[in-house]
Amino acid sequence: MDLLLYLLGGCIAGFLAGVLGIGGGLVIVPFLSIALPLSGIAPELTMHMAIGTAAAVIICTASLSAYSHYRHQGLEWPMLYDLLPGLLLGALIGGLIGNFLSGILLKIIFAFFVIFMALKMGFNLSLHDRSTLPSKKITFLICSIMGSLCAMLGMGGGVFIIPFLRSCQLKMLKAVGIAAACAVPVSIISTLSYIVGGFNNAHLPAWSLGYVYLPALLGCALASMCMVPLGAKLAHRLPAALLQKVFAIFLFVVAVNMLFF
Repeated sequence: MDLLLYLLGGCIAGFLAGVLGIGGGLVIVPFLSIALPLSGIAPELTMHMAIGTAAAVIICTASLSAYSHYRHQGLEWPMLYDLLPGLLLGALIGGLIGNFLSGILLKIIFAFFVIFMALKMGFNLSLHDRSTLPSKKITFLICSIMGSLCAMLGMGGGVFIIPFLRSCQLKMLKAVGIAAACAVPVSIISTLSYIVGGFNNAHLPAWSLGYVYLPALLGCALASMCMVPLGAKLAHRLPAALLQKVFAIFLFVVAVNMLFF
C-alpha cells in the first residue's frame, strides 16, 4: 500500500512538473508530509525527510522535464547561464541551513513563500518592467536567495524562477523550460545536503540515506518520470495566459493545505 501511495504522488508530481516546470517539489513535499507518517516515520523527522526525498525525486523529474522542453525549443541558454551561479551558491547555503531548522518552522516558511508567489503570478504583479534580466549583481543576489529557499524547502526552483522570469517579460513557456533546467543542479546540491545532514541521526528508519527515504524516492521517481513527457507535451498546447493562472491557483491550494492540514 505504501508503494502504491508513493506511485500515485509521483504521477501527480510528474505531470505537473512537465506542465509547469516546477520539478514536483511543491506536490511531493506536502504529499510526503502526509504519507511518510503512514509508513511509520517519526513526526519529528517527517518534514526533513519529505524535503530531502522530494529534492532527490526532483533530480529525476526536472532532468526529464528540461529535456522535454529542450526538444520543443523551450530553453534560452544564455539566460540559463546567467541564473546558475547565484542559484548554485544559494542552494549550497540553503541546504546547510535547512538541516538546522525545526520541521514546523520549515513548513510555515514553505507555505508563506508559496502564497506570496501565487499572488504574484495570479495578479501579474511585477517588481519591475523590463524585457531582460536586471544587472548581473542584482540577478546574482536574487538567484542566491531563490537558490537558498529552494534547497532549504526541497523545491526545484520553478515556484520562484518562473515568477521572476515572467516579471522580466519572458514568455511563460520559456520560463518553464529554464526553471526545469535550473532545478537539476539545485536539487542535486539540496539532496546531498540533506543526505549529509541526516547521516548520523540514530532515529532514521531502515532504507534511509540521511534524510532521503529510499522507498518513497523509488516510487515517486518512477511514476513521475513516466508522466513528465505527457505534461510537457500538454504545456506546449495550452495558452500561456491559462498556464500562468493554473500555476497560481495550484500554488495557493498547496500553501493552504500546508498551513491548515
